[in-house]
Amino acid sequence: MITNEQIRELRVDLRAAGVFTHHEGRTWLELAVLLTGFAIATALTIAYGFPLAFLTVPLAAVAMTSAVMLGHEGGHSAFSDKRLRNDIMLYLSFPLLGGVSARYWKAKHNVLHHGHPNVVGHDEDLDLWPMAATKAHHEKSGPFLQWFQRNIQGFVFWPLTAFLTWSMRAATFQFLYLGAKKGKMGAGYWVDVAALVLHYIGWILVPGLLVGFLPVILFYVVVWGLIGVFLSAIFVPAHLGLPIVSTYQNGWLLQMQTTRNLRMPGWLSWLFMGLDHQVEHHLFPRIGHHELPRAAVIVKSWADRIGAPYQSIGYVAGLGEVTRLIFRAWDQEASPAEALPRAQPTAVDPSKGAPETPDVFQGRSGQAPA
Repeated sequence: MITNEQIRELRVDLRAAGVFTHHEGRTWLELAVLLTGFAIATALTIAYGFPLAFLTVPLAAVAMTSAVMLGHEGGHSAFSDKRLRNDIMLYLSFPLLGGVSARYWKAKHNVLHHGHPNVVGHDEDLDLWPMAATKAHHEKSGPFLQWFQRNIQGFVFWPLTAFLTWSMRAATFQFLYLGAKKGKMGAGYWVDVAALVLHYIGWILVPGLLVGFLPVILFYVVVWGLIGVFLSAIFVPAHLGLPIVSTYQNGWLLQMQTTRNLRMPGWLSWLFMGLDHQVEHHLFPRIGHHELPRAAVIVKSWADRIGAPYQSIGYVAGLGEVTRLIFRAWDQEASPAEALPRAQPTAVDPSKGAPETPDVFQGRSGQAPA
C-alpha cells in the first residue's frame, strides 16, 4: 500500500527540488532542431533518392517521432503552466504533425492508460489484435487466430508495430465520427479537425503537386510505418514484460508495479523526450522531460525508504525481454495486483544517501512474476 500521505510527502520533496519547473524555451528549441533534422533528411531523400533513402528516411522518421512526442508533454500539461500553451504544443504535434486527434490521444493515453496501466479491460495498450497479450484474449479469439497467436505472433510482433500509426488514424476518424454523432463538437473538436486537414494538405497534397503523388505517398507510408515501430520501441518496454493486472485496490502501487524505467545512453535518452523515466512520469505526469532525471533520484530514494517497488531495465535487455514474452503472452494469466510481490523498506544511512539496490522483483529485468 502506498498512501496519499506518502505521495504528498514525495510531491513536497519534488517541489522543493524545483522539478516542476517548465522549460518552454528549451522545448521549442528542441522542436526546431528536430524539425530541421526532418527537413534536411527529407530534402536529401528528394535530391538523391535511392540508395541514400535507406539512411535518410529512417533519420527523418526518428526526428519526427521525437517531435511528435513533445505533444505528449503538452497533453499532460507538462510543457507549460499555461493551458493555452500546452494546447498549442499538443495540437501542433499530434493532429498537425502526426495526423492523430489530440482529443482521442488524451482519452486513450491520459485517462485509460495512465489511470489503469496494464489493467485488462481498461488499458487499450494491451489490445494487440491480432495478437494476444493474455490467456483471456487468446481464449476469446477464433480457431485461426488462436493458432496464429500460439505459433506466429512472436515472429511478427515488431513488424506489425509498423501499423500502429495507421490504427491510431483509423481510431481518430472513428473518435471524431462518434463525437459528431453525439453532438460533442466544441472548439477543441474543430481545432482537431482543422489541424488534421492541414496535416494531409502539408504532407500529401502540396508536396504531391510539386514532385508527384506516387513518391510522396510512398514516403509518407514508409515514414509513418517506421514511426509506428519507433513509438512502440519507446512505450512497450516500459510496461510489457511487467505484470498484466486483473484487479487492483491501490492506484499508486499499481503505477509502480506495472511501470519501469529504461536505462540508456544520454543521446538516446534525449530522443526519448523523458520517456525512459516512466516511473516518475506515471507518478507525476506534469513533470517535464528536462526535469525527470533529477526527479528520478528523489523518487528512487523515497521508494527505497518506504519499500515501494522501483523497477528499471537496460533498454536493449528490455527490448529482448518483450520479444521473448510475446512468444508466450497468449498463455499469460492476468493477476490481482494484491497477489504481486512487495518490496521491503531499505534502511538508509543518512551519511551515505540512498544505497544502490537491485531491481525490486529480483532478476536482471526486475520483472514481477504474474
